[in-house]
Amino acid sequence: EICETVTVLRDGRVSGSGNMADFSREDIIKFIIGESKEKEIPKRTAQVGNVVVKAEHISGEKLPHDVSFEVHSGEVLGIWGLMGSGRSETIRAMFGLDARAGGRVSLNTDGELKQVSSTKLLEKSGYVTENRHKDGLFLTQPLWKNNSAASLRQFASKALKVLNPKKEMAAADEMKERLNIKAPDMKILASQLSGGNQQKVVFSKWLQRRPDFFVLDEPTRGVDVGSKNEIHVKVAELANDGAAVLLISSEIEEILTLSDRVLVMNKGRIVA
Repeated sequence: EICETVTVLRDGRVSGSGNMADFSREDIIKFIIGESKEKEIPKRTAQVGNVVVKAEHISGEKLPHDVSFEVHSGEVLGIWGLMGSGRSETIRAMFGLDARAGGRVSLNTDGELKQVSSTKLLEKSGYVTENRHKDGLFLTQPLWKNNSAASLRQFASKALKVLNPKKEMAAADEMKERLNIKAPDMKILASQLSGGNQQKVVFSKWLQRRPDFFVLDEPTRGVDVGSKNEIHVKVAELANDGAAVLLISSEIEEILTLSDRVLVMNKGRIVA
């Protein structure tokens, strides 16, 4: 939009350089990721079903103020607002990560909405936080441990609850293929990956849990255009598989591309 010339780096080398007027958007994408064809976001095929999560009058100590909404199965509900609008604070208050001043949350359990504690809601959800380095990954641990971190019960023996590393490794390898995580193997440290591949590992951690409710807070922040496209495809697939997805983003295009309904927040309240 504003440049006369461009130089693109990939894997430590110049992959393309020249006058911007000579390049199309597809050319730039090819320089960045090595291919020009973006994956098409699948058409939404799932029917919007029952309410999975219902938030009522959620308030925090500072933000938000009296926020209520429902998220249905097979639906992507977008929350859009500028930084400081109370988007992330709403979710953190629901999950009990920040102090909640008021309100309650109900979760669909065995076909019936029942009020649940913050801890119970967090146990039954997948939560891609807005800062993967701060609270999304164990950066000093290998990828296979990150993958199973939220689902340890799946890999523990029934009697003594001893973890089975071979099962953890096998599950991580499956996720590597499923999410196209670009790494030599799942034994390398999370800190050694690019931003886009780190974000895919965050996704793998919650997909391994197989929850019915996903919260995705700025899921494509700081990732390359190729990984961004792959994550958008995965979000649509989650809803098509019947999950309830709450998408928080500051990017209007991302919200409009993926959401079925949109809530707009300003100063801690839903204004539209």
